[in-house]
Amino acid sequence: MKRAWMLVLGAAGLSLGVACGPNCQNTCEQVYTQCNIQKAGRSQDELLRTCLDQCEGALKKSGDLGDYQPEQRRTSNAPITLENDAQAAAWMDCVWNHAPDASAEQCDEIDPSNGYCAPI
Repeated sequence: MKRAWMLVLGAAGLSLGVACGPNCQNTCEQVYTQCNIQKAGRSQDELLRTCLDQCEGALKKSGDLGDYQPEQRRTSNAPITLENDAQAAAWMDCVWNHAPDASAEQCDEIDPSNGYCAPI
């Protein structure tokens, strides 16, 4: 009986651990809530919804990175849209690599004016 409970608790812990990794929701919240990235004329709620829609939509499509390189600093203001699951995963990784603790210095790295982790 004791062994059965250990297996149940272990399985529950494993499933909790998997759910804690980067996903669209916690990544968008990191950008727009924790780092408080803002855009003129758009509310924080609107930015968060748009982010979630774009990220979750991209995850529904299989694909590769193509020319998308979020870890390279952008020099263009051309809009970027996440097109597929590989790009969404790279974007989430970029956000968490640059702003894992949402400190002011880290958040500056993902601010759109600095060009990392587009689209933000």
